[in-house]
Amino acid sequence: MKLYPAEALWDEIAYLAYHLHWPLDDLLDLEHTDRARLIRRVADLNDAFYDDRVTAATFLFEVDGQTIGQFMEVSGLQVEVTVETIEEGGQNGFTHRLPGRMTWPNITLKRGITQSDNLFTWMTKSSGEQFAAAGNTLTRSTAAITLLGPAGRRLRAWEFVDAFPVKWSGPDFAATATDVATETLEIAHHGFRATDL
Repeated sequence: MKLYPAEALWDEIAYLAYHLHWPLDDLLDLEHTDRARLIRRVADLNDAFYDDRVTAATFLFEVDGQTIGQFMEVSGLQVEVTVETIEEGGQNGFTHRLPGRMTWPNITLKRGITQSDNLFTWMTKSSGEQFAAAGNTLTRSTAAITLLGPAGRRLRAWEFVDAFPVKWSGPDFAATATDVATETLEIAHHGFRATDL
């Protein structure tokens, strides 16, 4: 009779005990083939779980279908509805509150400096020589921020209507600095819509 290596047995037991929280005796009572099957199944479930995790740190920015790059920070992804109040004569119990205009703050994107010039190139189309060369006509774009899963799968996107860049900031330089050099882009827009992909 061939004995199963003790180290391999304890590795199997530890893996299953960690993930399934079964008592040691129950795990030792299993045949090797059953333990191996459970290990494969638990590993598959773990892989599926971690592949579907979503972190807010992984997203892509595109303008008119062209990839501008991946960013490490996005802020301003919000909408606010102003509320108008109307006081009705003879009604002292409350004032009427009605929805007013929607306001969309600028979106700010921040990332580490890269060798790609897509971001700054898009910015120069809104002002300066390229803007003047286009007859001082602003071309508004459709921009999108897409949330990516760990495997790079597109999960959800926010599309911005009539977007154009209004501010670009490069890195601050100091001989003693240890921070990552970053660039920041701020864009104005007329609203967004969210879609699952």
